[in-house]
Amino acid sequence: MEPDEVERAAGPSFPLAKQVAAALAGAVYPLDRRELVLVARSNEAPKTLLSILEGIPDGRFRSLDDVQVAVSPPPPPPPGPGPE
Repeated sequence: MEPDEVERAAGPSFPLAKQVAAALAGAVYPLDRRELVLVARSNEAPKTLLSILEGIPDGRFRSLDDVQVAVSPPPPPPPGPGPE
């Protein structure tokens, strides 16, 4: 199964992955949050995505993967044990 087929079947692991990648095209890492926003603005990212980037924790991002993790919601908790 190809990656696109997996994403269509299961849903994307990082729902904003394509938008974030496009917004940060040409970025040279590491970058801090302010620099990420500047790159996204220069790439004419949508306002919603700019707001998301402005809301991520401050810090240094070493790669696009680091940014993807920061903008993605945490995974749901695993199901607990059933009633006994």
